[in-house]
Amino acid sequence: MQHSLSANRAPLLESLNFSQPPSSSYVVQRRQTSSLPTGAGPYEYEGSRVCRVQIASSDEWLDPSSVSIQLKIRNPASYDQSFKVPDAASFITRMKIIAAGQVVEDIQHYNRVHNMFRRLSPSEVNHMTGSTSFDFKNLYMYNDLEDHGSFVLQANTTWTVSFKPLLSGLLNANRYIPLRWCPLCIELTFAPPVEVMYTPQTEAYEITAVSIKHDCVMLDTAVQNQLSRAILEGEGLTIAYPQLHTIFSIFGPASTSKTYTSVKVAIQRAFTRLSAAFVTFGKTSGTAVYKSLYPRDEFLTALENRADDTARGLPINDSMAISWQWQLGGRKYPEAPVDSVTESFDILTKAVNAHAQSLKGFNLGGRAYVEEQFILGQNFQRTIGQPFSGTSTRGGETLTLSLDKVDLQKVQCCWVTLVADAILEIADRAVTFID
Repeated sequence: MQHSLSANRAPLLESLNFSQPPSSSYVVQRRQTSSLPTGAGPYEYEGSRVCRVQIASSDEWLDPSSVSIQLKIRNPASYDQSFKVPDAASFITRMKIIAAGQVVEDIQHYNRVHNMFRRLSPSEVNHMTGSTSFDFKNLYMYNDLEDHGSFVLQANTTWTVSFKPLLSGLLNANRYIPLRWCPLCIELTFAPPVEVMYTPQTEAYEITAVSIKHDCVMLDTAVQNQLSRAILEGEGLTIAYPQLHTIFSIFGPASTSKTYTSVKVAIQRAFTRLSAAFVTFGKTSGTAVYKSLYPRDEFLTALENRADDTARGLPINDSMAISWQWQLGGRKYPEAPVDSVTESFDILTKAVNAHAQSLKGFNLGGRAYVEEQFILGQNFQRTIGQPFSGTSTRGGETLTLSLDKVDLQKVQCCWVTLVADAILEIADRAVTFID
């Protein structure tokens, strides 16, 4: 052992390293600025529900980590109204990111998927961001909105909220964006009041102001010319990031009695590298879909007798759990069907690494996962956490989710969110999106 230890040169301790850390003197200016919508407000679901904000500059670079979307919510009623949402993103049902005229991200069911990934984020992160929204009582920490009240907005008053675009892979790719060649347009579609409000009277809300807060930086002449030359000479700049695609599927009409059935959800979507899939469950009433964003009701349980409050405290066993398995062509994930909540949670921990490798833990577990907020996750990567190690679906195979022991009295639909790798190539004359 002594011979092996002496053969390796010991690295210098950090406390004995007196060299200067690398600097970024080539960033000569940073502006904290705002971009406003191209159209006039106010915005409301029954009227103007789509908002577009342009971010452009002739010589600056966007720092995407600084992007924050700010909304001013107004209660237009003559009475107080309650908002039972823990995050301002709940007001957004769809978000598009358009780069130089090319749609590079189109995230549908944005509010639901955003809240799902917030549950898969560390509790400290959710606790920190709660002050920018309605989450004063830290609803994501408690995982139980009903026990901790709601946000009441008085008649004819406003409240300003904001959120970070957690689901945008491009804005979380840690790459500055050259706005001269890649100007952005962020398009927001606002959700119906029933998804975000909880008031016995007629529900309505207005968004009187929208702005996107962001930082723009300017580089010194040498670095700016070097990067510009790469673009002008055809080499271009490449940004790799994860993209999301959500599919909604209805199993069947709600049953008036306990009815067990097997369900198959078939998905035909071509990706060069599919990284992961996440599934949450919900209810329907006839053709209407309950898209409640309340933490307790949003993601129904995996246990057949646990979909309402009256079932709490009842005995549980493995026979109550939904059984599931993925199949792509002749390959099954996992090789044997999952028929326990414990194994479902274990596989979910692997799937989270495909979306954000920096996540170290969940704000979800224990009673919350078993009884109230069940999320399925499956990783399709050959190397977990490594970009571009996913599975190709371009061979024409159908991706199928098989579910067994589904009680149609409690669960009638699901949302499937696929995570896949994408590349944005920024050139002189065009922006190219590759998935």
